[in-house]
Amino acid sequence: MTAKNADKHAQIENMLNHSIPWNIIQKKVGCGKSMIRRISRKTKMQSKNSAGRHRLLTPREETKAARDIRLGLSKSAADASFGIKKPDRSVNPKTITRTFKRKGLKSAKKKTALPFNNDRQKARYDWAKAHKDWSETDWERVVFSDETKIQKRGSNGLEYAWKEDNEPYRDHHYKKKHAYGGGGITLWSCITIHGGGYMSWLRSNVNGELYTSVLEEEYKETLKYYGLQSSDMIF
Repeated sequence: MTAKNADKHAQIENMLNHSIPWNIIQKKVGCGKSMIRRISRKTKMQSKNSAGRHRLLTPREETKAARDIRLGLSKSAADASFGIKKPDRSVNPKTITRTFKRKGLKSAKKKTALPFNNDRQKARYDWAKAHKDWSETDWERVVFSDETKIQKRGSNGLEYAWKEDNEPYRDHHYKKKHAYGGGGITLWSCITIHGGGYMSWLRSNVNGELYTSVLEEEYKETLKYYGLQSSDMIF
């Protein structure tokens, strides 16, 4: 085998190994189908000359792309596509998206949360540890409350992340929010074991005086509506 033919042989082997269609190999290398067929049989590769498109990514590349998105090393399908280098071809983000779905990943809206630093992680762990033995009756006495901001105009900035159904939420699955965003109204409400509570429109920044006012009105009215006593509840 001459040096020129050996070089062609190596190029064809490499392209077959990356599942590149035969017609593209012919154009790039300048050879006939018979040569490609002979090399494919000799090296026992499974590439076939068919009308359908061959899978662009190798199993190793698919596994790496799925691993990177699970660990938050890639932020999106487009981001993951940049990390895969193919000879003379670029990887379309839609190819990565199909790979994620085959690997059991689904795209979902990111949950919004404050930056999850070490202090907050420890506080949540301590809280969970302190309440791990609570019974259903204990939890039925709890009144949960929260406030939410509704944007007056424009997009609410939805972001998506890839995760498996049973995979726990990790830091890169959250959209971080920061104080003093502006541009909307803030609503407060609570929920009991019996149902939702009264709602309050907070027309200014929440301070001690405003929060006391909310407790005096909406919270107490909620307890009254459901026939609950403040001394029996945990808020």
